[in-house]
Amino acid sequence: MQVPSYERRRLSLRHESLRRGSIVAPISKEVPWDIFDRLFLPLLYCHAVAIIFSAVLGFFEIQFAFSTFGIFILLAIATVTLTLFYHNLKVSASGKAVLVTGCENPLAWYLCKKLDEIGFTVFAGFKNVAENADAELLTEECSARVRIVQIDASSDSQMQEAAKFIENNLPDGANGLWALLHCDQWNAIGELEWIPPQVLKKALDTNIVGTVRITQIFLPIVRRGKGRIIYLSSAMSKIYNPVRGIQTSISNAIESLALCLRAEMRRHGVQVIVVAAGEFASGTAWLDNEELCDQAKLMWKNMNDSLRFEIADEKYFEFTIRQLERYTKVTADLTPAIHTIIDAIQKAFPLPRYTPITREEKLKTLVADYMPYAVYDVLYN
Repeated sequence: MQVPSYERRRLSLRHESLRRGSIVAPISKEVPWDIFDRLFLPLLYCHAVAIIFSAVLGFFEIQFAFSTFGIFILLAIATVTLTLFYHNLKVSASGKAVLVTGCENPLAWYLCKKLDEIGFTVFAGFKNVAENADAELLTEECSARVRIVQIDASSDSQMQEAAKFIENNLPDGANGLWALLHCDQWNAIGELEWIPPQVLKKALDTNIVGTVRITQIFLPIVRRGKGRIIYLSSAMSKIYNPVRGIQTSISNAIESLALCLRAEMRRHGVQVIVVAAGEFASGTAWLDNEELCDQAKLMWKNMNDSLRFEIADEKYFEFTIRQLERYTKVTADLTPAIHTIIDAIQKAFPLPRYTPITREEKLKTLVADYMPYAVYDVLYN
């Protein structure tokens, strides 16, 4: 018996839903870097206060029951207790709206679903809503709190219409958006000389110009809601590798933008947060063999003869591009990034910067930040 087209469509959507659900591992190797980041400075201050307090008592020859270490332990216990209480405070999701851009990205798509389950009103931004299987699947999987919005950063009029739609459909009692989450990303891969102008332009337009323009248009709505703006960056902002120059530059640009915007928005009560996610969450997980090959062929085709001669061999070129192929053969665990972004939206007192990355990536960033570049170069390049 032939299956009706509608049922075939539902089966196809169900299969896609299961595939997207697999991006969250049932058992994650998540490292709670946010707790470490939250506790590091308070504990450092406890140690400093203990030393100063003991020095003052010694100067005035006052006897005290505890040594310097004992004072530090007492202060540390009190500080850790208060900090963890402060760290785990959450806002109520009821009556709060979140706008997520780039929902073609599986990470953003799944975030919309999770935020809906928590109770947020979600505006899911797609570049092209018409006949979009991702948008259709999200509508079917989620409650009526999820609204599909067309947001293409290349069209100001389209974004203005989206802003009006969001303003008219905010939940009852909401003055504005609680959070604007930027997930629209596109990576340009290759050595700097190899990247064609059109590829470079698309990367800059999507990741920088588009992000800035979306922020400008939706910032008044976020400001009225005294909400927060969340930028998805990458650990690549600290980790320098060949063929990743454009991605590293873009990540640094986004983080610099967030620093300046945070200072500008402080007086308005708007928080600006950066989630510097690991390799997979920042976009590389969505590369596949075909896309890598097509990108390599396009770059080789657009090179001039002298550059091809200097590279010497197309095999070397393809070998260099295919160094990234390993990322297409590994199942990405996006659980840390998803949990962190939800925390950035839901925590009453979020951190200004989150780093949901692996232990190896964390070690790399620490070496890049605090050691001479020559050391990083020897270890990793």
